[in-house]
Amino acid sequence: RILETGVVESGYNCEQTLRFSCSCPVMNALIQKSIRTLYVCMRDNFMDCPDRERGQWIGDATVQTPQAILAFDERAALLVRKAILDFILLRKGDMLTGNVPGADFSELPGQSLTAIGTFGMIAEYVRLTGDKSVLPLALEPAVKYLMLWETDGNGRLLPREGNWRWFDHLFNADEPVLENALYYSALRFAADTAKELDVRDYDDFLDRRRKDIEKRFETEFWNGRFYTSDGRADDRANAIAVLAGLVPKNRFIQIRFVLQSVQTASIYMEYFVLKALCEMGYYHDAYLRMRSRYYNLAVNENTTLWEDFNVLGTKNHAWSGGPLNIVLQYFAGITTDDGFQNCKINPICDLFSEMNVSFCVRGKRTEICVQKNQAEIHNHL
Repeated sequence: RILETGVVESGYNCEQTLRFSCSCPVMNALIQKSIRTLYVCMRDNFMDCPDRERGQWIGDATVQTPQAILAFDERAALLVRKAILDFILLRKGDMLTGNVPGADFSELPGQSLTAIGTFGMIAEYVRLTGDKSVLPLALEPAVKYLMLWETDGNGRLLPREGNWRWFDHLFNADEPVLENALYYSALRFAADTAKELDVRDYDDFLDRRRKDIEKRFETEFWNGRFYTSDGRADDRANAIAVLAGLVPKNRFIQIRFVLQSVQTASIYMEYFVLKALCEMGYYHDAYLRMRSRYYNLAVNENTTLWEDFNVLGTKNHAWSGGPLNIVLQYFAGITTDDGFQNCKINPICDLFSEMNVSFCVRGKRTEICVQKNQAEIHNHL
């Protein structure tokens, strides 16, 4: 006789330390689903989803990295470190592969460039943990990977196919703008890393390539209203240009209009659009866009987030959890550059009538309470 049946959940060995609530039920549901989606996509490596190929897509891992470090205990950071080591040590010659390990063990230039950029997986890990030991491992492979791109002799970056020329899976992606901006971001991070390590071997290459892109990005892509290679307004391309540091502040208002009015980014690239709005200081715009685009996913009966805004693909896809990063790093205002040895907390007080955030790093719990446009911050050992 069968006396009893049941289910025991297995997963990555870490505990959730983050607590979040606010006066907006949609945001509460969205953040809880983001956390749940992340956890079911963590096991012996990060994976895009638990019910398909379970591949560690390195662009997805860039979105997952801040979530894992801020929402779970210190053991989650070990999985991020492993993802970085997989990415660097399992490369194919000088190619940094976009899916490692996985059935599609191939190079996606768009994802690999993102991972080694100023807002990518490695940079976020170092910033949030303070662990710089990955930098000596990553510098030479990153520079050699960037050397795979050729120019036309006049400094113009030539497109590179890789194994799979993929930047996003929805329509209207402006690939030339995306490729140049992501490449420039990777050049900047490599230059910063070389300076940190006092390695001067690559200075000429990195400086020359950065100056070439800076000079040509304006003349080739700026049309007076936004950045474009063919007249189309792409929210992703303009957002990545902002994050790469290629957009002067006097153009933020024009880019803001693009990011308010154009919605062609997939749920993966949506994170970078929201991040760009916040980096430009348009927090309310980011909140309104987030609530609008994620609404159906937030209010449906599922406990995790789908692969696509249109409720397509898998039902639990970790590249969908970007709102968790936005809420913690911008709405709650949690920032650090040295693994929380020093931390600034500057919450946005007029987004919600009430917001409560509790997180734990380095054995210290911090509580952020916002009510009636006033914030209180409490630290507990």
